[in-house]
Amino acid sequence: MIINFNIKIKRRVGRLKIKILSGYISSKVVVLTLTILVFPFSIDALTEEATQKKKISQEERLEELEKEVRELKEEIRRMKGEGDKGVIEGKEGTKIEEKEPETVTKVPAEVKKKEGKGAFEYLAERVRLGGYGSFRYEYLTAAHEDLNTFTLRRLVLTADARPVDRISIYTELEFERFLQIEVEESTTSKEGGLIFEQEIESSNESEIALEQAWLQFDYAENHGLRIGAILVPLGRFNLYHDDNLYDFNRRTITDRLGPVLPVAAAWDELGAGLSGNFDLGDEGRLNYQLYVMNGATLDGQIETKIETTPDENKLELEGVLDLSPGGFSADLNGNKAYTGRIAYSPFLGAEIGGSFYVGQYTPDSLGINKYITAFGGDTKLTFGPFDIEAEYIYTHFQDAKEVVERFAELTVNSEVEGEIEDLVVELAFESPMIAKNKQGFWLSLTYHFWPEFLNKTPLGSPFENPDLRLVGRYEIVNFDDLFTVVEFENGVITDIETDNRTQQLITLGLSYRPIPLIGLIFNFEIGDLIDGEALIFPEDVEADKFFAFTAGAVFGF
Repeated sequence: MIINFNIKIKRRVGRLKIKILSGYISSKVVVLTLTILVFPFSIDALTEEATQKKKISQEERLEELEKEVRELKEEIRRMKGEGDKGVIEGKEGTKIEEKEPETVTKVPAEVKKKEGKGAFEYLAERVRLGGYGSFRYEYLTAAHEDLNTFTLRRLVLTADARPVDRISIYTELEFERFLQIEVEESTTSKEGGLIFEQEIESSNESEIALEQAWLQFDYAENHGLRIGAILVPLGRFNLYHDDNLYDFNRRTITDRLGPVLPVAAAWDELGAGLSGNFDLGDEGRLNYQLYVMNGATLDGQIETKIETTPDENKLELEGVLDLSPGGFSADLNGNKAYTGRIAYSPFLGAEIGGSFYVGQYTPDSLGINKYITAFGGDTKLTFGPFDIEAEYIYTHFQDAKEVVERFAELTVNSEVEGEIEDLVVELAFESPMIAKNKQGFWLSLTYHFWPEFLNKTPLGSPFENPDLRLVGRYEIVNFDDLFTVVEFENGVITDIETDNRTQQLITLGLSYRPIPLIGLIFNFEIGDLIDGEALIFPEDVEADKFFAFTAGAVFGF
């Protein structure tokens, strides 16, 4: 029988490290042996602590040792019962490796060995589920057009996984204004023929979108290779667009409602690139993102409209070219876009960034190669109770008029009409309503405060750090040579109109945050048309001003 003891006495309680090589050890022998070996050291320990109020007797010491031995034996049995890999010594002294039983879900050996966790505990720590959402009530009046409605702005579900060190996976799925979608299809026979039926039911203006889905391999600390559906780093807002991060019930015209961005936030593209950061000095940090992507492209959409009047019944099919994210199945023009953002943070709570985007926006079907060039600047600063955030975006569409003319040449006629018995069928093609240049700037200011008398009210209790925020945001947007009317016949443009539009939007409000992730927000908006024939937002409304009141809720989890 071989027994190895490594004994280390520290302070008042001895710590034992026991390695059992083979055989069965009776508790009585262990207690007796430990008593003989440890007793001399116990005398020294008692002498050293003679000044203490309470001394440990020899009987108490023996009881402690017995308890520790029992705990160690129980720990050994537990570890063997979990199937952890161990090493035992055979009859001839040969080491035999105990192998872990095969399971469907296996925890990496190094994690299991270090942490002693099962598959469920491992996944619970390595995978984080979350999300955010927002609701809004709004009353908007512009000219003779009023809007009085509740809106589910969006519900977004996220998953952030780190299965092993150096590898992370992130997904983000958005349900925007979404209630339901139902599809019914059938194929039946009738009188020697076939009948194909399809029925689609959905809520108005609903959208389900994959906002992010990427994998990152960290080839060094704080530096990684990212691949998948990635947010385009043009401006800070497109990267950090979560509704619960802001105290406004509406996103900006620059990033969403215009937009000045080539594609409205949250704009993602399929691609790959590098992401990481460097420490600069004691507090400074430089963050970078550089990607190659499919890129935004003019893509065809078909709109269907059925119109019935006392005079006629009409079926209208309209083909539209609109700028949208590049394909996730295949690149629509075979060329790649290049984008990136560099941000410097001199200290915690301050950041200034610059970003760019260059990519072809014409599809191969047009037969011409024209490019988008865009850049942005942004900053965020926190000092005391104040938060300041600002962003500027500029987008240029190369040879926009030539793109419109090429579209007219290929589609021949902007409108074709015919009749099938009593049904009028109209085919229409809408030219891409792009602008030569777009630019937008916004600046927001937030002031945090909390009156002490609210602590004893339902607003303050039982929350640890509730917050009230006064908020304001100013925004100005300009579209230069925006195409508003394009008509053509036999491939030749017969009528073309452009408009230079400039609009500003002022938003003031109050936000209540019982906790940072949840807020109740009240905003008042005033929009002014500075130049042009119609507002940029609400889109194409011919009015000089609009007023709106919004009340909403945001949440994150």
